[in-house]
Amino acid sequence: MTQLALDWVRERRAAYERAYPDVPSETRETAVSAAAFAAFDRSEPYRGSGYAWVVRDPADAPLTSASTDAEPDDRPRVLLLLPRGETERWGVPGGGIESGEDHKTAARREVREETSVDCVLGDPWLVLHRVWSVPDEPKASHSLHVFFDATYTGGDLAPQPGEANGVAWFATLPDRLGEFAARRGRRWSARD
Repeated sequence: MTQLALDWVRERRAAYERAYPDVPSETRETAVSAAAFAAFDRSEPYRGSGYAWVVRDPADAPLTSASTDAEPDDRPRVLLLLPRGETERWGVPGGGIESGEDHKTAARREVREETSVDCVLGDPWLVLHRVWSVPDEPKASHSLHVFFDATYTGGDLAPQPGEANGVAWFATLPDRLGEFAARRGRRWSARD
């Protein structure tokens, strides 16, 4: 059976599991069509992505009316974005690993590209191994997606055209969240 990027994913997943034994490490399998699988089957296989749940204390930067709730206050804020192609569900900034990058480098770069915000990454809060396969065909593509907690270090919100449909700081999470923003958001909202 053809297993694209399996060794790469196994090595990195094992390293995260050793370093962060209390962090959830999950596998999710998805069946795709042969045509959709062709996007994975290339000379440099897709290896995964890095994401950052960026939190900012209002004392770290002035709030602007375009990026905040209606009433300014001293509550921490989390950075969320409406991914390109999405108009309703807010998500966690991040994206694909480029050649030579690790998950942390990809997460920091993607946050900067998508939002114009800089951050320092902390520990991961989720390690997700995705397996994409074509039913009844002997091939699968593997990718590893790592979600980190992060702290704002600078920058003003300014989404790069084509990277996101919107970005904002939230003290209170919006009702419509993507899967991973909702997952991390439940724990963040319960922090008080």
